[in-house]
Amino acid sequence: MMMSLGLGICTSDRTAAKWWPEGAALAIDFTAGLAMRNGVRLSPADLLVCNRPTPGWTADTQGNLNETPPDRIRLTNRGLLVEEARENLFLHSGSPATRSLVLAPGSYTLSVHSQGHAALSGSATGTASPQMPLSFELTTSGTVTVTPHRPSPEHPMHVQLEAGPFATSPIATGASPVTRAADAITFADPTWLTPQATTLLVEWEQVAPAELAQNGVQNLLRWRAAGTISRLRSGGRVMAQVQGTNQELILNTGSPTSAPTGIHQLGTALAPNDMAVAWSQSVDGVGGLSTDTSGIAVTPVDAGWVGSSGQGEFLNGMLRKLTLWSSRLPDNAIQQLVQ
Repeated sequence: MMMSLGLGICTSDRTAAKWWPEGAALAIDFTAGLAMRNGVRLSPADLLVCNRPTPGWTADTQGNLNETPPDRIRLTNRGLLVEEARENLFLHSGSPATRSLVLAPGSYTLSVHSQGHAALSGSATGTASPQMPLSFELTTSGTVTVTPHRPSPEHPMHVQLEAGPFATSPIATGASPVTRAADAITFADPTWLTPQATTLLVEWEQVAPAELAQNGVQNLLRWRAAGTISRLRSGGRVMAQVQGTNQELILNTGSPTSAPTGIHQLGTALAPNDMAVAWSQSVDGVGGLSTDTSGIAVTPVDAGWVGSSGQGEFLNGMLRKLTLWSSRLPDNAIQQLVQ
């Protein structure tokens, strides 16, 4: 498999001019590899802990593939990639030759990276190319044959066949299938989040189809307080769900629709009996604001996750930016943030 190991983007800049929004107490720009907490410049890796015991590959905006070592967050200029675990069943993925595989019933996706295309025959048929993965369903066990085609032996090509209804990032294989572990990413110190007086802004790139999300949820940001779970999420809907002191949802609202492929923003402002959620026009073609004036969020926060629940409900996409203000900004301000 021919992939170039890139040095990636700069992940620490302590001397550059101020880049974060006015008044922010915490900001992470994953696309630029920058982070700040209380005016101190950091890197995203200073704030986050990654548990992924295997390497992972990530494509940048130019399509270049970069390898990230185990237990390191996967950053490129597209943002922070957070994915579920997957296994590439196609052997010698970087020097592909025609192979037949016996598959159990289920959903599968054939994908191609770099150049060329791959034809599928047997129990399922079709063609996969770099921009067009091929997903298929087997209702009974069957044999499929994958026939790679590349312009010449010198051209790089990677072939992937994985169990799942959509394609994920490349997993390099040799003589045996290889599994890439899930990205379980947490905050090293979650105490910065005070949901009784805060405004959160999340920007993400929707990659995996929302309708295929596990349990209908693709987590953007998730936190735990007094045993309760709150979250900002994509998936079946783009919305905020915040638990109150009576262990019930005091905020459960947002866009009435799911997010299409592309870049989106979700803003959430929290204060006792005064909460609001705003979403970008990119989500539903309109954008909007929803408010709730009853309830007090649970504190203190003792754990926080980025892009998943740690074990499920993965974003399977790119987090681009995360910003926090230690106050409840006005409704018109959060609407401006998501424009």
